[in-house]
Amino acid sequence: NTSYTKVGSSAFKGCSALTYVDLPSNITEIDDYAFADVASLTTVDMKPSVETIGAQAFYNTSINLTTLPAKLKTIESGAFMSCKQLALNALPNQLTTIEAYAFFNCPKLAISQFGNVDSKLATIGIDAFNTSAAESNVVDVYIGASVNMIGSNAFKDYGKNGKVNSVILAKPVEEYL
Repeated sequence: NTSYTKVGSSAFKGCSALTYVDLPSNITEIDDYAFADVASLTTVDMKPSVETIGAQAFYNTSINLTTLPAKLKTIESGAFMSCKQLALNALPNQLTTIEAYAFFNCPKLAISQFGNVDSKLATIGIDAFNTSAAESNVVDVYIGASVNMIGSNAFKDYGKNGKVNSVILAKPVEEYL
C-alpha cells in the first residue's frame, strides 16, 4: 500500500528471523524501535525518501550500510546504537541533526567528515559517536562550519584504538559549544 509513509514504533522489534528489509519509496520515517533488537537483520534497502530515523530504530541489529538516504534530515537518539556491522563512511548533506548516542558503539563506522561546504549538519548530540570507528582507519576528523553544537563526549574514544590524531574545525571552537 503506497499510502503508508512510516514504519511504526516497535513494528518489527525483536523479530528474530528477520534478515532483510526492502522499504518502499513512499516511506519517509522509520519510527522509534522499529527494528530494535533484531540481531539477525543484516540488510535494509532504504530509499532516498527516508527523512527521519527514530530513536533506537536499528538498535542492536547487524545491519551493514555504507550510505544513508540522501534526504535524511534527522537521526534520533540511539538510532544505530550497538550496530556492530554498520560501516558508514559518509553522512548525507541534508542531515541536520544527529541526536545523543545515535552511533554509540559502532566499531566499523568510518566517517571522517562531519559537515562540508554543502552540508546542513547543525547538531551532534552527546555521546553521538562515543566508542565508534574502533576498527576503521579514521585518524582525522573534520567538523564543518554548519555545525553549531557538539555535545559532551560526542567523539569520546572515536577512531582506531580510541584515538583520533587531529580534528580540523571550520570555525573557532567556542562557536560549537
